[in-house]
Amino acid sequence: MSLNLVADFDLSVLVEEVTEAIFAGRIFNRQRRSERVKSTGIRKVFSPQKLSEPPPPQHEISNSDTEVVPNNVAVVLNINKEENWNVRAQPGALRRIIMNLLGNALKYTTQGFVEVSLRSKKEAKHYSRLSVELRFTDSGKGMSEEYQRDRLYRPFSQEDPFTEGTGLGLSIVRQIVESLKGKIRIKSQQGIGTDVTASFTLPRAKADLDDTTQIPQQVLDATQSMKVALIDPGNTERTSEAARRIQSTLRESCEEWFNAKVVTPPRFEDGQAAVAIFLEPPSIEYILHHLYGGDLSQDLTSVIILCANAYDSVALRKQLNLIVKTPRRIQVIAQP
Repeated sequence: MSLNLVADFDLSVLVEEVTEAIFAGRIFNRQRRSERVKSTGIRKVFSPQKLSEPPPPQHEISNSDTEVVPNNVAVVLNINKEENWNVRAQPGALRRIIMNLLGNALKYTTQGFVEVSLRSKKEAKHYSRLSVELRFTDSGKGMSEEYQRDRLYRPFSQEDPFTEGTGLGLSIVRQIVESLKGKIRIKSQQGIGTDVTASFTLPRAKADLDDTTQIPQQVLDATQSMKVALIDPGNTERTSEAARRIQSTLRESCEEWFNAKVVTPPRFEDGQAAVAIFLEPPSIEYILHHLYGGDLSQDLTSVIILCANAYDSVALRKQLNLIVKTPRRIQVIAQP
């Protein structure tokens, strides 16, 4: 798609779709590389990778169809509630911004998190326009002050000359943002991470679009003040920034989009909620004991399990399909 082609589109849907595609491509490439590793011939029992765990030794990586090379990076997508995200702009240009900035964040982050957030800034004077802030935050390797001062936007420039890529990403992004009459701000610290914010004001869409981001009223009526429990299956107080951002985003989404009441009980049994969301997959033993064990006739709590990637989610679904069916409703989803 041409970067200059103007169209009416839902900005929140575009951000979500591009983020999911870039992350899926990254995981797929990891999987392909892992398949080249010589298998030990031993199939391990599925054990989802936890954010707080280090990656396993190389000799433990197998090429089975239910395993993926460990991904220790949590990808968080945070879109704030807006009645109307429909804009009239260049979708190709905005896709390129997301592809370049998210691609950089994933390339230089091997542990921790990458967060993509989309925010709108309320401006009563410009109801016909939407002020947007698109932000990419990561816990990657960061950049030196010297590089940021002298070569940050220089074409074909990379701080590490041995890194794959052409060094054109930030230069292209700045040109696109400036063409949208916007601004780009970058803060980075070596060993800490990078924070990139692109802000611009876009005209609202002229045509009536299918409102895919609006939640049906009957759903909102059902979720009004509904109790949602966020569960850490390890029953531990994790302090990692990745885990904190996942929990914060889930809480914000449930409260803003669904008007739900969010609680964080120490155990699944203590939640007594309509919906329980596991921040990472519990072990199969935990699932058997806590989610499938006991008398479920009076416990109709729906369960959502968040996996690190699509491969983990498929593997977990396969395991769950082997368990005898019960009244429990369990939905397995993948980041972001």
